[in-house]
Amino acid sequence: MCPEHGNTLISSAGRTGCRVCPRTWEHDRQSLPCPEPVRWVLVDQDGVGQRVCDGHAVAAGVKVSVGVVHKTLAAAAEGNPTDQSPTP
Repeated sequence: MCPEHGNTLISSAGRTGCRVCPRTWEHDRQSLPCPEPVRWVLVDQDGVGQRVCDGHAVAAGVKVSVGVVHKTLAAAAEGNPTDQSPTP
């Protein structure tokens, strides 16, 4: 996941890049666990939550039709508003 744009990565020859911005990584970022900090909790219609980073929240916002997105306490402490939808 691109930290800003979500599911926009392409990989080739062990390098990864975002199709939207100029970010690149000198490794296959798609095959590794997400290294980005958790900043959101995605809550589905059953009340089950999953902690995710900004990029995964953006990607989920495009795919999830029912549910709520909450900023984590750490993100809220940084002065970011809570209970908002990620911007794709």
